[in-house]
Amino acid sequence: MIDGCLVINLSHRTDRRQLFKEQIPLVRSLGLNPERMEAVHGRRLPGFGEKPWFTERLSEKRSNAWGGKAGCTLSHRNAIALAKERGWKNVLILEDDVSFDAAIAVQWKELMEVMKVLPDDWVAVYLYGHHPVSPVKAVQAYPATTCYELCGLFSTTAYILNGKYFDDLLLALPIEKTIWSWTARHKTVDRWLSRKLCLLGRVYALSPFGASHLETQSDTTTAGEAYDAPSFDMTNRAQAKCFSVSRMFRCLRNRVVLDLSIARQWGKRWRGL
Repeated sequence: MIDGCLVINLSHRTDRRQLFKEQIPLVRSLGLNPERMEAVHGRRLPGFGEKPWFTERLSEKRSNAWGGKAGCTLSHRNAIALAKERGWKNVLILEDDVSFDAAIAVQWKELMEVMKVLPDDWVAVYLYGHHPVSPVKAVQAYPATTCYELCGLFSTTAYILNGKYFDDLLLALPIEKTIWSWTARHKTVDRWLSRKLCLLGRVYALSPFGASHLETQSDTTTAGEAYDAPSFDMTNRAQAKCFSVSRMFRCLRNRVVLDLSIARQWGKRWRGL
C-alpha cells in the first residue's frame, strides 16, 4: 500500500541517525523498508551568508537557522523527486527526529484501511503535526484512531504524499538556484504545505497516532538546546458544521495569502532575512 519510505537525515546528525536506527525493527514490522536519504546542508548552499538575503543585522545563530530552513525545503523536494523517479504511486516521508511507539502496530492496520477508501483526489495523509488548519471534520472512526479531513497541518515529521501530485509540488517548490527567494517568501516548507496542499486536493490526518517528534536540537530554529514539539491530538478539535463551504473559503484565503506573499519576499530582499 505504501510504495516507499524515505528518511531525511543530515550526514553530521549521527545522533538522530542512531535514534532512528533503534526504531527500524518496529518500522519494518509494519511492512516498510525505510531508506535513509541525505539531507541538504543549507549552510553549504550557494548564496548562504551573502547579500541581499543575509545582512549585518542577522546574527550567526539566525543565519544558521535560515540555512537550516532552506536545506529542509530542498531535502523534501529531493525526496519527492526521488519518489517520482522511481515511479512510486505514493511515498511516506519521514524526518530523522520522528519517533514511533508500540501503539502504531494496530493504528497502522487502520491506516491501511483508510488508504483503501480515500477519494482519488487525496493529496496527503499526515501521521503527525500541530496547529491543524480549519475546517476539520471526522471522516471515519476506528478502535485505535480516527481519520480527519482538514486543510493542512504544520510539520513535515511524518506524512504520506499521493504520487498524482508529485509534479505539481515539484513545479512549485524551489531548486537550489531559487531557494533563497523562495525561503524569503514562504519561510519554511511545512508552513507552505499547510497552505498549498488543500489547493491541490484533499488533506487527511490520523489522530491519535503512534508517531511523534523526538526532543532533539533542531537545525532550523535559533534554539540552542533540544526542544519538545507539541503533541498531536485532535480529539477535542471543533468540527466544522458546513465543511464544504468552509473549505472553499479556506482555499480562497490560502490562494490569496500565497499570492500576496510576494510582498514578504520584496521586503526581505531589502532588509534581508
